[in-house]
Amino acid sequence: MTSAVSSTKTQTDLLEEATEEAIKAYDGNPRQAVRALLEVNAELEEKLGRAAKAVSFGYSRGYHMRMVVEQDDPST
Repeated sequence: MTSAVSSTKTQTDLLEEATEEAIKAYDGNPRQAVRALLEVNAELEEKLGRAAKAVSFGYSRGYHMRMVVEQDDPST
């Protein structure tokens, strides 16, 4: 009977690998990698904002409206 060794990676391991891949994609320049990731993130946030406006209040049970209010309210 052979025992199979589980090689599951933790979330931290996966993030470390993704970080290394992102930096490697920009020839080892972490500043360029971070800038590219921030640009993609801004684009995704814009798309999410447009999608939230397109989804009906009833369908989302008001979830996206609460998110918009929380983002606009500086006291939260």
